[in-house]
Amino acid sequence: MHPRYTKEFTMNKIFKLFSVLAVLMLVMGLSSCIGIFTDGGGSFNGDIYNVSDFESFVSSSTTAGALKADITSSSYLLVSAGKTKTLDLNGYTITVTGNTALAVQGTISISDSSSNKTGKIISTGEGDADHSPIAVSVLSGGNVTISGGTYAAKDFALYVSDGGTATITSGKFGYSAVSNDNPLIGIGVNRNGTSVGTIVNMNCKVYAKQTAVKNAGTITEISGGEYTTVGSSDSVFALYNSGTIGSIHSEDGEGGAFYATNDKGTGTYYAFALYNTGTISSNGGYFEAAPDGHSYNYSASGATNNLASGYTAAEVYSPDLTNTDPRPTN
Repeated sequence: MHPRYTKEFTMNKIFKLFSVLAVLMLVMGLSSCIGIFTDGGGSFNGDIYNVSDFESFVSSSTTAGALKADITSSSYLLVSAGKTKTLDLNGYTITVTGNTALAVQGTISISDSSSNKTGKIISTGEGDADHSPIAVSVLSGGNVTISGGTYAAKDFALYVSDGGTATITSGKFGYSAVSNDNPLIGIGVNRNGTSVGTIVNMNCKVYAKQTAVKNAGTITEISGGEYTTVGSSDSVFALYNSGTIGSIHSEDGEGGAFYATNDKGTGTYYAFALYNTGTISSNGGYFEAAPDGHSYNYSASGATNNLASGYTAAEVYSPDLTNTDPRPTN
């Protein structure tokens, strides 16, 4: 063969060999990436920049994840049954334009490590006849622990379905006492026959337009926190209980503080209301409905409210609605 053709033939072989090697390396690289970011035998690295990353995180074997950017989704994000996750909001926001922002069938712990505590989970949905806008929905079998972050939606900031469980050691549900964007109900706990939703412990800030805490299930303990409803409807409640509350207190005796008012000057509003067979076994909280002259303790037939020794419903919790600490100083 002519030397020129021999040289060209050899170069073609070398070129083809390098092309094959390049394709193999690309395939191996993609396979490695798939192993990192999905649960296909690997694990996700935990950094969440977008919805796809979040879905990879919750489906993977990796237990800890942190937001690295604000993310927006048109449909709810799901932690499925059998999964156990910890999520650091890290100062960023999850916004879902559908009705539920985060649905939980498995187990998740949510915190916010940012210095300014700006992490949020928000639903901007408007709802319909069959769906309520909810920031975090704990479904039957789900378990949520919240130790930071802000949660808001049109109807519920947090909703615990029958069979679901939540523990809240800090965090904010709604925005502020003077915000027009607070949910109608801050925290709701449901009952379906003998199956109840449960909050093991609650100590947080809640701001709502109609009811700060609406409990038809079980709240084992309210160990502290501030629960404020400033609304426009005729019936406004800080605490509406038709279920069971074990105790409202903390170790130092300073319990949760509840305040309710409306801006109409008419209607009824209550710092707490007990309906049907609603029970508070030990009540050491602070309660006030303002202005003076409106009832702050309404008990229906069959309801039980045991005020702790040394406390009365007249112990005043009265925010000045400028976001300063409203706790009594006496």
